[in-house]
Amino acid sequence: MLSQNTTLALKNLAHNIDGLDNQKFDSCLDGGTYKDIAKKDTQLAVSLGLQNTPSFVIVKSDGSSPQTLVGAYPFATFKGLLDKEISGV
Repeated sequence: MLSQNTTLALKNLAHNIDGLDNQKFDSCLDGGTYKDIAKKDTQLAVSLGLQNTPSFVIVKSDGSSPQTLVGAYPFATFKGLLDKEISGV
């Protein structure tokens, strides 16, 4: 469960986004709609040793050969990794 301060901070940030349905956002956050998904993703990140944001994991469609990128990278870096995986090189 998020602390009351964290929940308030997230709502304040979200409410500054143009076009966001604030009532829907608040309801989703308060109800924990995606809590289990976020928890599972966090556990995966920890299991892969990821500790920083942004961090990315590129995995083959069968779930094998995970490659991690930690930090901000240009599109060309992602494209190169993906092209390499697609071509099987």
